[in-house]
Amino acid sequence: AARRQADAPVGDHQPDPGDDVSDRPPIGLLMRQLAGDAEAFARAEADLIRARLGEGWRYAIPAFVMIGAGVALAFGTLIALPVGLMFILAPYMGLPLSVALVMVLAALAGAVLLKLGARRIKAALKMPEDR
Repeated sequence: AARRQADAPVGDHQPDPGDDVSDRPPIGLLMRQLAGDAEAFARAEADLIRARLGEGWRYAIPAFVMIGAGVALAFGTLIALPVGLMFILAPYMGLPLSVALVMVLAALAGAVLLKLGARRIKAALKMPEDR
């Protein structure tokens, strides 16, 4: 009988005489249950992804504020602050040295803010237990 089943085409399987097929649920019911389970799984995964992204974005908002402040400070220091400080310090140390000092200090302040913001974004992309 096993040889006959192996030689039979797919879908041409006959149940063994000892099998009681009356207690098995119909294939249509099993397929509906499978579709329902697959839909529930997909919805649960989508909800989990939404929750993780939402939490990450809430955690990342201060980082974006820091980066925005760092960029604004960097642009402002490129224009107004150095000019003002250069002219204030020029009588004490000369114009060339005052320009160099003011630009280095402004660049350091901007770099610190940008680095802090980037670190917050990196932490926001990690799982909450890894932060």
